Amino acid sequence: MPETIFWVILFLPLTAFVLAGISAVNQNLQRQIPEWDPNYPRSWKPIADLFCGPRLASTPLIIALAVAFLLAVINLIDSIGLRGLPLNIGTHELFTAGELIVNVGVRIDGLTSVMLVVVTGVSLLVQVYSTGYMDGDHGYRRYFAFMALFTTSMLGLVLADNLLMLFAFWELVGLTSYLLIGFWFHRSAAAAAAKKAFLVTRLGDLGMLAAMILIFSKTGTLDIAAINALADSGAEAGMFAFNGLLIGQTAMTLFGLGLIAGAVGKSAQFPLHIWLPDAMEGPTPVSALVHSATMVAAGVYLLARFFPVIHASSTASDLIAWIGAGTALGAAILAMVQVDIKRVLAYSTISQLAYMMFAIGVGGYAAAVFHLMTHAFFKAMLFLGSGSVNHSTNTFDMRRMGGLRTLMPITFGTFIVGTLALAGIVPLSGFWSKDEILIEAWDNNKGVFVLGLLAAGLTAAYMVRAVYMTFFGEYRGGEEVAPGEHGNEDPSHPHESPRSMTTPLIILAVISVVSGFLTFGGEFQTWVYGALPDPHAGKFHWSWGIFLGSTALAVGAGFVAYWFMRNRDRVRSWGAGGIWPIPEAQKFATELFYLDALAENLLARRVFYGWIARSSAWFDATVVDGVVNRAWREGLTISNGARFVQNGWVQAGTISIGLGGMIIWIAVVLF
Repeated sequence: MPETIFWVILFLPLTAFVLAGISAVNQNLQRQIPEWDPNYPRSWKPIADLFCGPRLASTPLIIALAVAFLLAVINLIDSIGLRGLPLNIGTHELFTAGELIVNVGVRIDGLTSVMLVVVTGVSLLVQVYSTGYMDGDHGYRRYFAFMALFTTSMLGLVLADNLLMLFAFWELVGLTSYLLIGFWFHRSAAAAAAKKAFLVTRLGDLGMLAAMILIFSKTGTLDIAAINALADSGAEAGMFAFNGLLIGQTAMTLFGLGLIAGAVGKSAQFPLHIWLPDAMEGPTPVSALVHSATMVAAGVYLLARFFPVIHASSTASDLIAWIGAGTALGAAILAMVQVDIKRVLAYSTISQLAYMMFAIGVGGYAAAVFHLMTHAFFKAMLFLGSGSVNHSTNTFDMRRMGGLRTLMPITFGTFIVGTLALAGIVPLSGFWSKDEILIEAWDNNKGVFVLGLLAAGLTAAYMVRAVYMTFFGEYRGGEEVAPGEHGNEDPSHPHESPRSMTTPLIILAVISVVSGFLTFGGEFQTWVYGALPDPHAGKFHWSWGIFLGSTALAVGAGFVAYWFMRNRDRVRSWGAGGIWPIPEAQKFATELFYLDALAENLLARRVFYGWIARSSAWFDATVVDGVVNRAWREGLTISNGARFVQNGWVQAGTISIGLGGMIIWIAVVLF
């Protein structure tokens, strides 16, 4: 495909952003034209609706994404024919600054092609769903403008052929995430969550920025292909050398660690995972697209894109493997104690992203990308399913739900499909991608494998618990609509969501069933291996032992969770949102291992605000302002002393000139 097509894919949602922005800015114009007035022809109302109404915000974005998705699919077909090898597309010089040459360009290979389909496909379905979910919201136009800008940012991140361009879109993704988390900024919880997400992810971004500065200072390039080729060349005598580029082992390790820092922040891994659960304060479609399928997967994409760099250093690869394994298990435990269905899915997302992380750490590059793809579809479906339930009950609190399986059959059916896929039940897509990761872990790191297997069992348990609390038992009434909010005016009689919301659920359910079969024959692995400096044919991994073991564990854990829910009168702690009948263990998990309290009370309030901020304020007031204030005071004193020279007397001026002349004459004569 010609290069122009990929720029079209990028600029389609950007155009929709401009149109949605126009609609948002001119939102009040529609109200200025009455429904019927002899001075205004009836034909003017549709024109006002077209250029200032909500359709200008949503329809162009849906059309743009539909076209972009079609082009992405065509490109994927072409990429399959090329076995995922990169297209020969040159980069374009934007400007130069000294030795820095800033280029913009696209890199199209198997990895890019898969990501383009995932981003445009999931985004398209989420926007269609949003037309029903956000209908009636006062910020409808602003919502679609932000979503269009986010999709543009994510596509730019995926298409970038150099690290500087990638980082620019990486930061723009963070900005749009902030805007979408705080979309309902009149809610204090949403505003606080947006700030928390923005600040926490910036900590990881500092590491990524340092990595960029390091690699440029050592090699003079930010080109992704060149850096990967350098890392893939192998170290001889502690040095990597390729095509005139040279870098030491220590610098390569530090570069990899910087990339890991950025990925840990963006993909919400320990210890920077604390922002993602709070990000659920944003609209549910935002959670489905931004905080499960695309933005949070950007960290995984970053490490997959720089896979040769990560594995050029055993320190970097081992670090991300153990961070991922620990996060997978810890987040799964925390998901067990949540009573908010979106927070269950948020911790589940952290856990599944951790699977992808430790897959990259143990060498399972293709397995990580495959799980990224399958997870994007079924986790987006689960989030949209939770939004469908909320649309009818006005709550995300599972203690206020129950008995919805007969009242919302489509939502229930698709949620079950997503649950089975997430739990890794054969033959759904999550089974194939999860087991690929476990096989890679078994082959390369038994300790990581054990933690991943335990996380897989807990995944089945917390999802069975969520399904039971939401869809089984007696309906517990939901909640009334909060003042000034839109929602179901009669939550005591819940109903199925409109077709605009259920159709995307059905499509995602079908994809969640069939997408796992792409791994058969190793074709998917071959596509994504084409993105590496040393492309080779992939193969389908299979192990009867891991298949039987992981399936038995998931099914067994699910039945245990079901038994606990059926007998929760005997296990009160579970029914109240707990996991064990041991109060101390329940409290430890309910308090999120006290990590949030540690971060907010100790690090944020005492260290940053209490010590660093106060010290900086003292330094600014005492030293910086002190120097400035002393300078102007001394200047004032000197000027007051010399004021008599400029008193307006001609005689004084003449005397001053004469004295000055004499001093100059004496100096010349004597010296």
